[in-house]
Amino acid sequence: AITTVLVNADADGGNNSTRELTSQFSSQIRKEVKPLLEVVARCAEENKGKTGAAMYPPEARAALDRLTALKANDDLKNVWSKSVMDRIMALQDVHRQRPGVGEVVVVDGLQSEAGSALNGAEGEFKGMKKSSTGEKRAQVKLIDLGVTKALKLENLKTAGGVYRTNSFGATNTKGVPVGCLFEVLSRFNHACFDAANVAKSTRVNEEGEHVADVVTLSDVAEGEELTICYLGDDERVLDTAQRRDYLNMKYKFECDCAKCRPEHEAEGHALAQCGAGK
Repeated sequence: AITTVLVNADADGGNNSTRELTSQFSSQIRKEVKPLLEVVARCAEENKGKTGAAMYPPEARAALDRLTALKANDDLKNVWSKSVMDRIMALQDVHRQRPGVGEVVVVDGLQSEAGSALNGAEGEFKGMKKSSTGEKRAQVKLIDLGVTKALKLENLKTAGGVYRTNSFGATNTKGVPVGCLFEVLSRFNHACFDAANVAKSTRVNEEGEHVADVVTLSDVAEGEELTICYLGDDERVLDTAQRRDYLNMKYKFECDCAKCRPEHEAEGHALAQCGAGK
């Protein structure tokens, strides 16, 4: 499995110094990074003690999203090999955020016969332009074809969007919070706490690589889906609505696992603390 390590300002919550986190970015983009990290640190202090989506006001979310995009594209150009990039960009991007001019994108989700042939093509975002119908479309120069196509943002995967969708929090050998992408683990779907049938953990092996370990929590039938929990211990205090809001903010889906279904609540399970009694 491949592992890509990026600074995880989201997990850090402003605990590390701005200088230390800024040093994780290449010198070309540090000037833009520093004020974004200052916004994150200030919002973390102002929202200390809050949980779930309440921890991230729009200003903080926008700063974190931009930091993620900057770091992911920085590594795309300076760290990742082409083969690693292709495998990472094959992961899902649920955010479909607008790229920065010059950023690498991958075409995805086109349905027509002609369009589907472009799925998976790598391109460079050139900006937005109004079509003849007045609708704004992304202008993407397809690298291998040498042509520019007008596409909807929903049909473009970005490195930042892939990272936001698939990263797992971990800690590197220096104790700095990082986000890791795992080629297989990132494809597991979610269920809340003890509704999940697989437990996960990450570690650094003897070669200094981040690896993920998984173990089933119960007997699993052949063909049964394996699920992990995307939430941390801090989210155990959230009720069903708060949990769903948090998952929707971070991953763009409304959870329908056994913990979140109305009939589960009606049976008297302790949803105020997901996983209580475990």
